[in-house]
Amino acid sequence: MVAADLEPYERRAESATSSLAHFRSRLLRELDQRHGAFRWWSEFSDWKTLNMIADYLLQSLAGASEALVSASFAAQTHRQATLSHSEMLDAIWTQVAATGTKDPRAFIDAVPNDAPARTLRLQIAHSAEQCFFHLGQILDRLAAALFIIGGFERRDVAGVYWTDITKRGGLLDELASVTPYKRPQVEPPTSAGRPIQEELLSPIRRAAEFGEPGWLDWLRETRNAMTHRSPAVKFDLMTMDRRIVRLFYREPKWSELQALVFGPARTGELLDTFILRPSEDVLDGLCDSTTKLTVALTDQMTTCWDARKKRPSTIIQHGCQWPTVRPAPISTFDGYGEDLSQSVQADTVASNDLEGLRWSAARVTDDRRREWFR
Repeated sequence: MVAADLEPYERRAESATSSLAHFRSRLLRELDQRHGAFRWWSEFSDWKTLNMIADYLLQSLAGASEALVSASFAAQTHRQATLSHSEMLDAIWTQVAATGTKDPRAFIDAVPNDAPARTLRLQIAHSAEQCFFHLGQILDRLAAALFIIGGFERRDVAGVYWTDITKRGGLLDELASVTPYKRPQVEPPTSAGRPIQEELLSPIRRAAEFGEPGWLDWLRETRNAMTHRSPAVKFDLMTMDRRIVRLFYREPKWSELQALVFGPARTGELLDTFILRPSEDVLDGLCDSTTKLTVALTDQMTTCWDARKKRPSTIIQHGCQWPTVRPAPISTFDGYGEDLSQSVQADTVASNDLEGLRWSAARVTDDRRREWFR
């Protein structure tokens, strides 16, 4: 895609999506079309397991890129919706002010609650939550890629989250420990592979370089609160120039009551409960910071890949990362609506050339798929 054809939300994420796409394209071209996965992995486990791990790596890289674009789009939608909301209220309040009233209640009562106004408020809330949701997706998908690229020992890499890197007892903690675990997820401190793994994760230690202090922790905590916890009241602030600004809570882990009671403790002011920055600026900043972190991590993934490929024995690719090749069917759900099984042809799947290399190497083409069942 030509840069001039990019939408603003795509252009904001372009440095990271281009970096991920370049690295992923390189890996696709390195796939072993005869045996699958990557040739220098071949001694580490059986071909089926290695194919599963390799393909999940490629999925994770593509998924991180897709989520970053989605987060940027949600942030752009949020900005547009908050602007429309402010313009609507400004027009209404201008009419109220023209009556000469100074009563704040008159301005509050004039706020519309008809269907278009409710839809606009929902769009503001929904777009913010979607942005945080997709930002969390990026981190979780990058985590899976980092585990595979770094050759970290971990059972079931498809089940890893960002917290498996950063939480207490996660990869960053283990890299900082002096004594390796009995079954270390990281290479021992004196091994040749340990510096490679440390360098791979170094951008996470330097996260503050990519945004405001504490941005990454606050992003994750707010995303988790929006996803898993009861919703808190949404607060809007009217500025001196009659703009309406949506506010985010300073402490996303706290309940609404805790935030309102203990949030003002430092200054005694209720507003100290919130981050006094426009929500659209906060979301834009989080997208920018996540993009920069993604670029740095992709650069390190490339460096790590080159080092391991040059000396494969330095860090092995653990087969335990994919413990079960053939899944047990669990779903009995057939969907709703019209049954299309008799009205479609499913014997041909179109793909671009690079994805074709991926599926060919993974032996999912008609002439080789039977090899998975031997």
